[in-house]
Order: sequence, then C-alpha cells, then structure tokens
Amino acid sequence: MLSSSALSKFSYPGLYAYILAECRLELRGTDTYRTLEVLGPEHEFSVVDGNLKPLPIVNRIIKDVCGRIINFVEKGNFIFGKELQLHVMEVKPNRPFKSPEVFEKAMQRAVLTLLDLLEGKYGAYLLGTGMHPLLRLEETSVWPHRH
Repeated sequence: MLSSSALSKFSYPGLYAYILAECRLELRGTDTYRTLEVLGPEHEFSVVDGNLKPLPIVNRIIKDVCGRIINFVEKGNFIFGKELQLHVMEVKPNRPFKSPEVFEKAMQRAVLTLLDLLEGKYGAYLLGTGMHPLLRLEETSVWPHRH
C-alpha cells in the first residue's frame, strides 16, 4: 500500500482521494469499526489495603494467575494487567461491545472476579482510580519488568 506522503505527490487530487478511499475500504475488516459503533474503554484501579495504602503487587497478582510475569492476562471476556506504577491495574474488555449494558455487566463481573482474588490472597481491594489521591512520590514503585 502506498503511504499518504507518496500518494500526495500525485498531481491529480481526485485520483489521490479515490486511491485513499479504496485503501481504507480494503483495510476495513472484521476488527475495524466506525467511530462510536462499539465500546471498549479501559479502567485503571489502584490496588490498596484496607487503609487505602497502595500495594505495589500487580506483578505478583499476574504471576499468581498465569504462573509468570507478563504485561496482560486474558481472563474470560476481559484483560487485566500492568500500568507504569506497580500498584495500578488496568482492566479492559478483550473485544469491543456494541451495547453499553452488556459492557457494564462484563466489566462488573471482571471487577468482582479480581476482587475475589485480591481479597482472598492479599487482603487487598480496588480503588476506582489509577491516580491514588494519597500516594507520595517517594513511595511509588514502577513496573520493574520488561514491557
């Protein structure tokens, strides 16, 4: 496929627009959607203890679930994984949803699944924000593993 810069060198603007439109149609497959056709937002949570103290244990959680440290773990119809800070967990669907109601139910199940694991093994909880309101910079741990 020609790059946009290569196509812009054509002296016929109509031809450029036609070729660009054809390339876009060719690229549109089953995994490509129009704007706002589907939902797939991610949510970030701080992993905290009962006193809201950040717990930099996301790497340990991932290792407990899949046996090794990787960036993201697929579990059912959602994915969870790391962020830059070791106490922040990202949760997102593994496929986009067309219905906000179905998306909301799937994400609620994802959070409840993670809470079962966190509460049972670590006595930990999810705080509904990646940016912890009480975290001091000197207490921050960053992801020490390969990205």
